Order: sequence, then structure tokens, then C-alpha cells
Amino acid sequence: MAMTMLQDWCRWMGVNAQRSLLILGIPEDCKEDEFQEAVQAALWPLGRYRVLCKTFRKELRARVALVEFAEYLNRNLIPQQIPGSRGPWTVIFLPQAPDADFQDTPNFPAQPQGRAVVGAAYDAGARTQQWSQALQPVLENMAYEELRSFSGLEEPACGEDSFESWLDHANDMLYLWRHISERERRRRLVESLGGPALDLMCGLLEEHPDTPAQDCLAALVQVFGNKDTRMTARLKFLTCSQRPQETLFAYVMRLEGLLQVALEKGAIHPAIADQLRARQVLMRARPNQMLQNNLRRMRLERRPPGFLGLLRLIRETEAWEAALARNEQVEGEEGAEVYQGDLAAMGSASDASPGGPGLGPESLLQGENQEAEEPLLEGLKDILEELGNKDRAGETSHPKPSLGK
Repeated sequence: MAMTMLQDWCRWMGVNAQRSLLILGIPEDCKEDEFQEAVQAALWPLGRYRVLCKTFRKELRARVALVEFAEYLNRNLIPQQIPGSRGPWTVIFLPQAPDADFQDTPNFPAQPQGRAVVGAAYDAGARTQQWSQALQPVLENMAYEELRSFSGLEEPACGEDSFESWLDHANDMLYLWRHISERERRRRLVESLGGPALDLMCGLLEEHPDTPAQDCLAALVQVFGNKDTRMTARLKFLTCSQRPQETLFAYVMRLEGLLQVALEKGAIHPAIADQLRARQVLMRARPNQMLQNNLRRMRLERRPPGFLGLLRLIRETEAWEAALARNEQVEGEEGAEVYQGDLAAMGSASDASPGGPGLGPESLLQGENQEAEEPLLEGLKDILEELGNKDRAGETSHPKPSLGK
């Protein structure tokens, strides 16, 4: 059971199970400084680590903590138990895997030599995909700005933000992380939580391990965002996203209702309403590329569109894209018709060539023969006429002798 728990937690937290361990039997009322002191004393020989999750398990009647290490985990140095004030805590870890040292290393398969030319394009696409898959972990492990911490306690710790402030920051960071995998986004979100907020998230992910990071944030809003009507109105607006089958026009209409409620309750200042509306469309919706470019430019110029202006802009960009698609379709159909017309004309010309005045190859050849015969006949006619004239001239100049004389 403990091994399965370790593997499941590592899976939905997006961490390497070979570099993680589980601590069982932590008393429910164990203070945080006591826990940190005991863990530090027992695990410091193993290298740098971080506690990813610590939550209460009803079936164990105690707390459980998931710890991840930054580098290779030496099994010989892992303690079987961690001494606690009211008894030892059990440490669970996976046995050493044969290829554990290379699990985090990108795999670049060797390319065979002498590829055929016919498969060059396919090979190039396959290599591009392999490079993308190999570089994805590298990009995700690069240095990034961590989320500020949030515990959900009634009395936040010194330096901890309020939930509203933390939610604004978390929304911005999730948008910046939109190009990385959903599992990594979820892991970074959970990493910033502590106390009741972390307990809530661990319970949610245990039941639904593939919950998107945005839905995790919405769950936190439902629990920690209902204490103040102003905060609730603001959070509902900030976490409003376009639904899968919802059009952008319908989403903006629904978003505007939440914005007006937040304005009425004083949760949002009217001076920044247009900026926030445009920001939500860019971050929470699926606008086309033309609308994205226009909204970004208008926000940078400090002149975002109002509600009606945004609806008009959506209609214009959608109409422009639809017209462009129709033009491309018409051009394609016209090109096909012209091509078919040329083929038909050539076919009719070849059919007419054996009979009447066609334009086939036989008629052209006959025309050339006729043109070549005409000057030859004219030349023969001139020669015959010249010979006839000479004969008549000879008869007049040499009269025949008379037989009577």
C-alpha cells in the first residue's frame, strides 16, 4: 500500500519516484519546526531535498510527507526510520532500478546511415519530434520564477500574501507557463502550497490525479475565496475561462456579467476594467491570431477596447477570417475549372482534326504540305509558258519551203 501511494503521488506530482521517498506515521499535531528539525537531521547525508506534500491520511491516522531529492538517491544512506518525539516515522522508498541513473537523461536514438531520398522528409519530421521531446524536460527544468507561498491559514505567516494577492500572482504565472506540460504546471502550483491549502490539493489530486492546474486553482477559490463577497466577485471574474464548446462572443458576454458584479461590489476599480477584460480574453479564452495581435497592441498602447468595442472587434476579425477562407476556396475552385476547361479544349481540337477544319496535328501537317506545293506549281507553270512562247516565235521566223516551186 505504501509503495503504491509513493508511486501514485510521484505520478500526479510529476516527480521522479526513484529520487523520492515517503515518510509515514507523522503525528497529526506535530508542529512544523519539529518536523523540519527531525527530517533535516535524518536526511542531510542524502543531499538537497524538498518536502513536496504533507497531508493527513485517515486510514493511517497520521500525516504522510513526500520528499524529493535533487540528485541520485543513494539507497545505502536512507534511514529506515526517522526518530520522532512520540515514536519513529517510517521511511518508504522504491528499490534501485537498473537504469535509474539515466531516467532523467534525454534519449537521442542513433540515426541509420544511407536513408533513401524518398523518406527524407519523413525522417526530418521524426527527428524534429524527437528533438522536441528530448528538449521538453530541459526547458521545464530551467530556472523559473517560483510561485509565492500560500497556506490557507486564518492567520497567514509573516511575509505571506493574502489569498487575493496570491491568486493574481498565480494566474499570471500559469499564463507564463502555458507552453510547458500540464503535469509540470500542476507540480509548480502544488509546490507553493502549505497548511490547509496543501491538504486540500493533495486530497483533490489523490482522487483525480490528472486535474489541470487551472482547475486546481478554481478549487482553491471555492474553499478560500468565499469569506468576503468582494473577494468572491473578483475571484470569479479572474478565474472565468472559455468553455470547450463555447464561442468567444458568448464567453465575453458571460465574462461581462461577472465583471459588472465585481464593479458593483467595489472589487475592481472602474479605471482598469477595460484592461482586465482584454487581459482575461488573452489569458482565459481562445482568440484567433488577428484578435490576439490587436488586443496586445491596444493594451501596450494603453487604449484597450470597451465592452462594445471588444464585441465589434471579435465580429470583424471573425468575418475577416471567414472571408479569407471563402476567397481561398473560390480561388481553388476557379483554378480547377480553368484546368478542366483547358483539357476539354484540347480534347475537342484533337477530335476535329480527321474531318473538317480542326486544329489537330494532322490538319496542321496538311496545311504545311499545301503551302509547300503552291510555289512549286507556280514555278512549273511559268516554265511551260516560256517554252510555248519560244515555239511560236520560231514558226514565224522560219517559214516552210513551198513544194510547187
